[in-house]
Amino acid sequence: MKKNVLVIDNCDISGCLIQEVLDGLDINCHIVKSGEHGLSYLRNNDVDIIVLETRLPDMSNIEIIKSLKQIKPIPVVVQTTQCYQDNIEAAFASGCDYFLKKPIEVSLLEDVIKKCLV
Repeated sequence: MKKNVLVIDNCDISGCLIQEVLDGLDINCHIVKSGEHGLSYLRNNDVDIIVLETRLPDMSNIEIIKSLKQIKPIPVVVQTTQCYQDNIEAAFASGCDYFLKKPIEVSLLEDVIKKCLV
């Protein structure tokens, strides 16, 4: 059975790149553009991994990561341009499993996704 990844990112370019990578790995991808839509989708669908942009218009990175983990304790991969040490530490303290810097290196994203699915 194909695995399912939820991408929460309000940037169309990022979402398309991630979808291409996941298509190449034969993984289903569903993209939403806000934290609230991500939470709703996670509550009602089978999801194996979440790829999350932390700069969302409706929720803080800490709030969204904690909320996602409360709904379903699955891997959360953060991907953002905001790679300051305090952001990285806050993401991991909130429950993030991997932290990737944008622009995303395709091979690194593939490796992280594969690790999350083991």
